[in-house]
Amino acid sequence: MINGIGKKWKLKSSAPEDFLAEWPEYSPLVMTLLRHRNILTQEAVDKFFNPEYSLDLYDPYLLKNMDKMVKRLQKAINDEEKVVVYGDYDADGVSGAMILEIVLREAGCKNLSVYIPDRSREGYGLNEKAVEEISKGGNQLIITVDCGITDCKETKMAQDLGMEVVITDHHLPLGDLPPTKIIVDPWQKGDKYPFKSLSGAGVAFKVAQALIKKIGNFQIGFDKWLLDLVALSTIADYMPMVDENRTLVKYGLFVLAQARRPGIKALMKVSRVEPEMDRVNLATNLDTRTIAFTLVPRINAASRMDHANTSYDLLKIEDMEQARVLAKKIDGLNRNRQKRVEEIMQEADARYSANPKEIIFAGDESWPKGLLGLIASKLSEKYYRPAFIFNIENGTSKGSARGVEEFNVVSAMTECAKVIKVFNEYGGHAKAGGFSIKSEGIKDFEECLSSIARREFVGKDLSPSLEIDAKITPQEINWDNLESIQKFAPFGPENLEPIFLMENLVVKEKKLVGKNNQHLRLSLSQKNNLQNKVFKAIGFGFGDVFNKLLDESLVDLVFYIEADTWNGARALQLKIVDIKIK
Repeated sequence: MINGIGKKWKLKSSAPEDFLAEWPEYSPLVMTLLRHRNILTQEAVDKFFNPEYSLDLYDPYLLKNMDKMVKRLQKAINDEEKVVVYGDYDADGVSGAMILEIVLREAGCKNLSVYIPDRSREGYGLNEKAVEEISKGGNQLIITVDCGITDCKETKMAQDLGMEVVITDHHLPLGDLPPTKIIVDPWQKGDKYPFKSLSGAGVAFKVAQALIKKIGNFQIGFDKWLLDLVALSTIADYMPMVDENRTLVKYGLFVLAQARRPGIKALMKVSRVEPEMDRVNLATNLDTRTIAFTLVPRINAASRMDHANTSYDLLKIEDMEQARVLAKKIDGLNRNRQKRVEEIMQEADARYSANPKEIIFAGDESWPKGLLGLIASKLSEKYYRPAFIFNIENGTSKGSARGVEEFNVVSAMTECAKVIKVFNEYGGHAKAGGFSIKSEGIKDFEECLSSIARREFVGKDLSPSLEIDAKITPQEINWDNLESIQKFAPFGPENLEPIFLMENLVVKEKKLVGKNNQHLRLSLSQKNNLQNKVFKAIGFGFGDVFNKLLDESLVDLVFYIEADTWNGARALQLKIVDIKIK
């Protein structure tokens, strides 16, 4: 067999008969998908299919230190202190900073500014130059968003300069916490918040909710109009699409579809996103895939190629004409970003393929810091290896790390930091992180990581796998099942869009489409199917499979089921995930 993308296929088990019998109103396919998600009770099913904003969000005051945070913000407002919201430079941090600015201004904070660091010059989190600059402005309070949980030295410096730092973050604490009494981070020790996996802007939103609840003079529903920013951030940071995030994103997509912010409206226009709304059912054609692959890359392109202030200004701007200008600028930055990523990918890919090892470890003086995470992600996904990609400048190597299931990048860096005393900083999540290290220790860092990888990979097959939800028949590809599948949205980590397997399909027609003929369009029917039902299929990026297919070739196909609405017509279509030619 020829496998289109080189992954092992793993077919999940079907739901047992006794489980199917519990809810006869649902099809066996739906019951199988529920079981895969560990949704096993009527209460869980009802909450999953019908999340309620007023019922399914947790009290923000369950977060540790939230009462202290609100009291400190109230004091700043009442005393007319000079306050700085310090946000990270990515879509999550920018969205979270915008949420806090909107709420604080509405609450009466008169002396408020926002600081977003330069990704390339300043890097992630608080930095000493920024703290010094903020101090010179006479500011008294810094509120971090999507950063700060590991910034002990910088927090102490701010305090020595007469400022107070309060932290909102969603990253894992590493060792000692910064020397402040007010930290809101669901991952900190002693926090009993029921759901840990909020985005950085999600945590900022909980602060906003708490402040609104305490002050009480906001318009009813004020917080709901912040959900577009929460949805953007949750999708952008690839947070688990379960529990509270599922509710936030479902309602956030509906707010996004209304595009009340001129900047978002302009960005959708330049991205060719045309939102539709069903106000009765609070539904929209916007989905997480559209946001993740159209809006988020453009918002992040500003910090990667220029400065995140451009994206922040776009989200904040109220004039439609100015919004169009900024949206076009960001779209141009994104095009430049795509071109540069492709060039660097070819170079980094050639280096690794010439000398493959346990980890992907590469750096260069010419590689822009803002693109390193993208390169690391692409390489890690392609080779299924941890990837550490960095820029070398003035004796310092700053980079991004991406892990695989068998390799926690933050744990690995923590282990290396204990024996290699050249780290400036590091942090992140299990599968994504960043680091700054003195270049003199870069070889030792690589050897340490490789040693950990060899240890962790013993006896493990590091071939990436493709988990398939169910094997289905031609009869099961119908509009009713598609409608049922769409009820599982919004999709994301821990609630991925279901993919299916159909075997022994005969290729009736094949065609190359798209720019440079990189996409594959097929007409397929199942062998020995008396109904002779024909399916249309599209494989984006599968153009290289075209010449491997012969007339009447027999294939197994893994795919999504989707509605094709090209040219106003509406038809079922199979979106190819992988293909095996028999």
